[in-house]
Amino acid sequence: MLRGWLLLIATCILVTATLDPSGAIATGHSPSPSKQPARNCVQTDASDSRIQGIIHATAVLAALADGGLAQIPGVGSAVVVPTIQAGMVGFIGKHYGCHMDASTAIAVLTWLGSDRAKQALFKEFVGYIPIAGNLFKAGLTWSMTEGIGKIASTTLSCPQSSEALLKDALNQSDTEVVQQDVTAANLYHLVSDYLEGGITAEVGWSRVKSLFSSRSQADYLAEVDQAESPSALEDIVMKYVWNLRVLEHALSTLTERFPERACILVDFVGERVWAPASATPEARSAVSHYLFTCLPDALPETRSSLAAASAKLLVDTRGGSNGGLSSNVVRQTLELVDRAVSYKEHSGDRSREPVLSIFDIRATFMASMNALESGHGAACFAMRSLLRAEEEYGLDGSTVVSVRHLETLGSMMAPLGAELCLPSLRTDITARLSLTNLPTNIEGPPSSEEPGSGTPSLGARGNLQDILQASIAGQHCAIRRLAKSPGYVRLKMGGMWTDKPLVLLLTGVSGSGKTQTAMLLAELLLGKPIAQLQGMGRFRKFSMESFSTLEDQKSFFGPPKGIVGVGDLPELLKKWPDAVILLDEIEKAHHSFARALLTVFGEHGSVYDPKTGKAISSAQATFILTSNLAKELISEQTLQSSRSDSDCTAYEALRHDVHKALGKPFIAGRENFFKESEMRGRITDVLPFLPFSSEAVETAVRRFLSAEAKVFKTSSQWSYVSLSWEPQVVPFFLLLSTATLRKKASAACTNMCK
Repeated sequence: MLRGWLLLIATCILVTATLDPSGAIATGHSPSPSKQPARNCVQTDASDSRIQGIIHATAVLAALADGGLAQIPGVGSAVVVPTIQAGMVGFIGKHYGCHMDASTAIAVLTWLGSDRAKQALFKEFVGYIPIAGNLFKAGLTWSMTEGIGKIASTTLSCPQSSEALLKDALNQSDTEVVQQDVTAANLYHLVSDYLEGGITAEVGWSRVKSLFSSRSQADYLAEVDQAESPSALEDIVMKYVWNLRVLEHALSTLTERFPERACILVDFVGERVWAPASATPEARSAVSHYLFTCLPDALPETRSSLAAASAKLLVDTRGGSNGGLSSNVVRQTLELVDRAVSYKEHSGDRSREPVLSIFDIRATFMASMNALESGHGAACFAMRSLLRAEEEYGLDGSTVVSVRHLETLGSMMAPLGAELCLPSLRTDITARLSLTNLPTNIEGPPSSEEPGSGTPSLGARGNLQDILQASIAGQHCAIRRLAKSPGYVRLKMGGMWTDKPLVLLLTGVSGSGKTQTAMLLAELLLGKPIAQLQGMGRFRKFSMESFSTLEDQKSFFGPPKGIVGVGDLPELLKKWPDAVILLDEIEKAHHSFARALLTVFGEHGSVYDPKTGKAISSAQATFILTSNLAKELISEQTLQSSRSDSDCTAYEALRHDVHKALGKPFIAGRENFFKESEMRGRITDVLPFLPFSSEAVETAVRRFLSAEAKVFKTSSQWSYVSLSWEPQVVPFFLLLSTATLRKKASAACTNMCK
């Protein structure tokens, strides 16, 4: 109980004793007589009525505060009263202005020791007694405050006012200023250690004695230079660990002069200077190089403490972006993290536990990423070590990294010092994101462009049937008619189709690939990607259900002769005579369209342009009509796949039946758009599209997955991602598509029943 009070009293006596006759602290720098005239402290203290008034008023205020709060434990004695007393000491020091370092020391020690001293003289529990306890505590506090004030006044007084001292300070030498800065810094570390409970009262007394002794900083550094053995340097480090300049110099000397025993202090320095939460950036910077060098010789507990403290510093400051850390401290912290977490790998000792928890590893990795983006090259090495440490935990499929990190690193200019590390870090992250144990039967996209491996080359003039087969599943016979026999598309591509437009009718159930076929034919006929053709207007899709009234015909073809206006089709053909035009669900258009299209589809086909009054040729255009007419007839067929009808004999029979159905006025209770023979005669070819069999769906799914894998491979956004799949993925999509079709069919049936 008496330690804190004894430390306070001893410090005040020591400060008084170390004042030379001129009023300066004996630090080895005696001021000149012109700057600090002689004075009589006793006379000054006795005559300064203002200071006496402050002491008396503070004593009364502290007594009232402590007495009034006597029944509240830990408030009056531990907080309020010490604060009032420390404030009084600070005011006295400011008033005189001679010995501000000593003033700060006394104020801090007063705040720390006041409550302990009172508890030693007077048991705290008496304060809980109403009235009597209040009076006892108030009286004791008044007496203590008076004594503290007199000690401070005697210790800090000088014969000049603070204004006069300020004027003298302008003539102060640089050496004296530096000395004051060193004293203030060491005092700060003393108080910090005391608050953390890292030093005892005896150690505190020793440090205060050194602080205000007659020895200068040069004397301490000289003691380091004169040390003749590692044990002597060890004693200096332990004795003056609070003096950062001496500490850094001693550790450097130990490393240079006694390399075989250089690391004997690594555990002491690590636990005492770096690991505490109260450690300042300056203190850590002073010992970082020593710890980095000697970390392999540290105990496992020390390495864990250093790693945890460094990781916490990085996380709390978001990689040094917050908290005001210097670049040097951030770099040293990152280097220490790298060394601490990678020690296990470098030492070859796989039996040791990781120095950081998996949570700390991931949080530190994110903080290090921030540091790397801020230009700290050391962060790259720390991140690589953290990734290896994460891997030691063996958490399958769980990692802190993501594709976002690869994207960030890919666009980042390597910071200084990380030019060689950054590519390796990208490789490490890619490896962490990649599955190491792929199933043996894994599937992926074909390694080269082969039939069935994806989108065909645009404008190809090779085997057209193979090219179409590569992208269209389940329609072997329809593709054969387009590309081989009779091969209308082949003829069109070869320039052997002239004087009339190519008109193809693709009919069958929804979802059988009719629209996809139309877009693929546009790519082949015009030699450009479909997206580009759509943007240009050379491929145009008209949803014919939008033209279900007679008036709609005017917007499609344009107004009749004599009326000014424009039409969609004339404008399109005027700009792109070789356009590919998709008339989707043609049977939903108004029946008048059938007769209007006769001129467009006929020999030397043309369309009237109401804007110019001239006919625009449609002979170079390609018209693809899609329809659901005769879908019931097509669905009733027993054709299962191209394998069951390899020579397309059954398919030709189906075409014949569809032709017959198209000649009837009604098909399945709906009016037939193609009932007029003239309209049917304008159609170049009718191609029934069969419902997908299970085999065709599986083929389509694989092609879809291969196409998606190609997108991942060629896209800069997904350049670090590759797509593979297990075989059971394909049947899953098959079931999914079947369920979707059934749901659509059920909804259609419900609507028809209504």
